[in-house]
Amino acid sequence: MRIGQGGKFLDNAHAGGMFIAVDNDGFLGEYTCTEFNDKFYSHPDTNLKFKGHKIENFPAVIQAAKRMHEIIPQIGVVNWDFTLNENAEPVLIEANVKGGSIWLVEMAYGMSGFKENTAEVLRWLRFMKKLPESERKNYRYGKTGGRMK
Repeated sequence: MRIGQGGKFLDNAHAGGMFIAVDNDGFLGEYTCTEFNDKFYSHPDTNLKFKGHKIENFPAVIQAAKRMHEIIPQIGVVNWDFTLNENAEPVLIEANVKGGSIWLVEMAYGMSGFKENTAEVLRWLRFMKKLPESERKNYRYGKTGGRMK
Protein backbone atom coordinates (compact mmCIF):
# COMPACT_ATOMS: atom_id res chain seq x y z
CA MET A 1 0.00 0.00 0.00
CA ARG A 2 1.27 3.44 -0.82
CA ILE A 3 0.88 6.36 1.61
CA GLY A 4 1.49 10.09 1.35
CA GLN A 5 3.35 12.12 3.96
CA GLY A 6 4.27 15.71 4.73
CA GLY A 7 0.62 16.74 4.48
CA LYS A 8 0.46 15.52 0.85
CA PHE A 9 -1.92 13.00 -0.67
CA LEU A 10 0.60 12.14 -3.39
CA ASP A 11 1.88 8.66 -2.59
CA ASN A 12 4.37 8.07 -5.40
CA ALA A 13 7.69 6.84 -3.96
CA HIS A 14 9.68 9.22 -6.18
CA ALA A 15 7.60 12.15 -4.92
CA GLY A 16 8.15 11.54 -1.20
CA GLY A 17 5.49 8.88 -0.62
CA MET A 18 5.90 5.76 1.49
CA PHE A 19 4.85 2.15 0.99
CA ILE A 20 4.00 -0.69 3.37
CA ALA A 21 3.46 -4.44 3.17
CA VAL A 22 -0.10 -5.75 3.48
CA ASP A 23 -0.75 -9.43 4.15
CA ASN A 24 -3.48 -11.43 2.38
CA ASP A 25 -5.93 -10.75 5.22
CA GLY A 26 -5.38 -6.98 4.99
CA PHE A 27 -3.13 -6.43 8.01
CA LEU A 28 -0.49 -3.74 7.58
CA GLY A 29 3.16 -4.50 8.07
CA GLU A 30 5.19 -3.10 10.94
CA TYR A 31 6.78 -0.21 9.04
CA THR A 32 6.67 1.90 5.88
CA CYS A 33 9.64 2.45 3.58
CA THR A 34 10.70 5.35 1.40
CA GLU A 35 12.59 4.97 -1.86
CA PHE A 36 15.76 5.61 0.17
CA ASN A 37 14.87 2.73 2.52
CA ASP A 38 14.02 5.07 5.41
CA LYS A 39 11.68 3.14 7.71
CA PHE A 40 8.84 4.56 9.78
CA TYR A 41 7.05 2.47 12.41
CA SER A 42 4.38 5.15 12.77
CA HIS A 43 3.16 7.77 10.31
CA PRO A 44 5.47 10.81 10.50
CA ASP A 45 2.50 13.23 10.31
CA THR A 46 0.00 11.54 12.64
CA ASN A 47 2.12 9.15 14.77
CA LEU A 48 -0.36 6.36 13.94
CA LYS A 49 1.36 3.01 14.45
CA PHE A 50 0.93 0.76 11.41
CA LYS A 51 1.26 -2.71 12.93
CA GLY A 52 -2.09 -4.29 13.77
CA HIS A 53 -4.21 -2.07 11.52
CA LYS A 54 -6.37 -3.92 9.04
CA ILE A 55 -7.81 -2.92 5.66
CA GLU A 56 -11.33 -4.27 5.79
CA ASN A 57 -12.41 -6.43 2.85
CA PHE A 58 -8.86 -6.64 1.49
CA PRO A 59 -9.42 -10.22 0.23
CA ALA A 60 -12.01 -8.70 -2.17
CA VAL A 61 -9.22 -6.51 -3.62
CA ILE A 62 -7.09 -9.59 -4.23
CA GLN A 63 -10.01 -11.36 -5.93
CA ALA A 64 -10.75 -8.30 -8.07
CA ALA A 65 -7.12 -8.14 -9.21
CA LYS A 66 -7.19 -11.83 -10.12
CA ARG A 67 -10.41 -11.37 -12.12
CA MET A 68 -8.97 -8.37 -13.94
CA HIS A 69 -5.78 -10.23 -14.75
CA GLU A 70 -7.65 -13.21 -16.17
CA ILE A 71 -9.19 -10.82 -18.71
CA ILE A 72 -5.76 -9.87 -20.12
CA PRO A 73 -3.34 -12.70 -19.26
CA GLN A 74 -1.23 -12.01 -22.35
CA ILE A 75 0.34 -9.01 -20.61
CA GLY A 76 2.09 -11.17 -18.01
CA VAL A 77 2.91 -8.93 -15.05
CA VAL A 78 0.58 -6.09 -14.06
CA ASN A 79 0.66 -3.86 -10.99
CA TRP A 80 -3.00 -3.18 -10.23
CA ASP A 81 -3.88 -0.03 -8.27
CA PHE A 82 -7.12 -0.30 -6.30
CA THR A 83 -8.89 1.68 -3.65
CA LEU A 84 -11.94 0.79 -1.59
CA ASN A 85 -15.11 2.85 -1.84
CA GLU A 86 -17.33 3.88 1.08
CA ASN A 87 -18.91 0.39 1.03
CA ALA A 88 -15.47 -1.30 1.19
CA GLU A 89 -15.84 -2.49 -2.42
CA PRO A 90 -12.74 -2.56 -4.64
CA VAL A 91 -12.48 0.17 -7.27
CA LEU A 92 -9.82 -0.08 -9.98
CA ILE A 93 -7.71 3.07 -10.31
CA GLU A 94 -5.26 1.92 -12.96
CA ALA A 95 -3.23 -0.96 -14.33
CA ASN A 96 0.53 -0.44 -14.61
CA VAL A 97 1.81 -2.70 -17.36
CA LYS A 98 5.26 -1.18 -17.85
CA GLY A 99 7.85 -0.29 -15.22
CA GLY A 100 5.79 -1.58 -12.32
CA SER A 101 8.47 -1.00 -9.68
CA ILE A 102 8.75 -4.49 -8.18
CA TRP A 103 11.44 -3.03 -5.91
CA LEU A 104 8.68 -1.33 -3.87
CA VAL A 105 7.16 -4.69 -3.05
CA GLU A 106 10.54 -6.25 -2.34
CA MET A 107 11.57 -3.44 0.01
CA ALA A 108 8.23 -3.47 1.86
CA TYR A 109 8.20 -7.26 2.34
CA GLY A 110 11.95 -7.74 2.64
CA MET A 111 11.94 -10.58 0.07
CA SER A 112 11.50 -11.38 -3.61
CA GLY A 113 8.26 -10.05 -5.05
CA PHE A 114 7.17 -13.54 -6.07
CA LYS A 115 8.52 -15.22 -2.93
CA GLU A 116 8.82 -19.00 -3.30
CA ASN A 117 7.20 -18.80 -6.76
CA THR A 118 10.01 -16.74 -8.34
CA ALA A 119 11.54 -19.56 -10.42
CA GLU A 120 8.13 -20.68 -11.68
CA VAL A 121 7.09 -17.11 -12.59
CA LEU A 122 10.34 -16.59 -14.52
CA ARG A 123 9.84 -19.86 -16.41
CA TRP A 124 6.25 -18.86 -17.28
CA LEU A 125 7.34 -15.38 -18.44
CA ARG A 126 10.03 -16.89 -20.69
CA PHE A 127 7.41 -19.27 -22.12
CA MET A 128 4.94 -16.43 -22.77
CA LYS A 129 7.60 -14.20 -24.33
CA LYS A 130 8.26 -16.82 -27.02
CA LEU A 131 4.59 -16.99 -28.01
CA PRO A 132 3.02 -14.69 -30.57
CA GLU A 133 0.74 -12.17 -28.81
CA SER A 134 -2.26 -13.70 -30.56
CA GLU A 135 -1.66 -17.01 -28.72
CA ARG A 136 -0.93 -15.60 -25.25
CA LYS A 137 -4.60 -15.30 -24.35
CA ASN A 138 -4.80 -19.11 -24.31
CA TYR A 139 -2.42 -19.40 -21.35
CA ARG A 140 -3.32 -18.09 -17.92
CA TYR A 141 -0.47 -18.09 -15.41
CA GLY A 142 0.58 -21.66 -14.85
CA LYS A 143 -1.57 -22.95 -17.72
CA THR A 144 0.74 -24.02 -20.51
CA GLY A 145 -0.82 -27.23 -21.74
CA GLY A 146 2.45 -29.04 -21.01
CA ARG A 147 4.30 -26.85 -23.53
CA MET A 148 6.58 -25.03 -21.05
CA LYS A 149 10.12 -26.36 -20.73
